[in-house]
Parts: sequence; structure tokens; C-alpha cells
Amino acid sequence: MSDISNMTISVMPDLVVRSVKFNFSKVTAKFMTQFFKANKDNDYATMAAIFASVVTECPPAWGDPTKEDTYLELPFFPVFRDLISHFATSLQAEAKN
Repeated sequence: MSDISNMTISVMPDLVVRSVKFNFSKVTAKFMTQFFKANKDNDYATMAAIFASVVTECPPAWGDPTKEDTYLELPFFPVFRDLISHFATSLQAEAKN
């Protein structure tokens, strides 16, 4: 895993997570079914695979945005948990456009 600055994570996790960018052109109804099922089942490996398929940009310290391990190695609290929320919020904002 890339070395993630503990200071950045603990002081500004929301700001770090909000810098993540998604490609929503890949999002289908099937994709959303998988996302909501994984979230309900606390299936974080599937959620990491989902993020690897739609994240186009993440903090460099996290690693390669197209690799599942990038997300599996993040601290759950608060980073991974906030990434789930950021994805859902960003998707809702995209739907309004």
C-alpha cells in the first residue's frame, strides 16, 4: 500500500475523499444493483472492485485508482466509509445534471 499521511487522513478526511473523481458513464442499473447490494451486505471487496471500475482520480498517496487494493487498504474509518458516501452524493448530483 502507498504511504498515506496519517495527518492528512485524521485532520482532513472529508477534503481528501471529496477530491476523488468518478466516471459515471460506466454506471448502469446492474452496476447500481451491485453497489447497493454490496453496501447492504457490508461487502467491501465488491465495493472496492466497483470503485476501481469508476474512479478516475484519487489522491496520489492512495495508489492506482484502477486497482481494487487501492481501496481495500484505506482506513475504513473515516476514509473508506466517507468514500461510499461521496460516491452516492456525487451520483445524485450527476443525476440532476
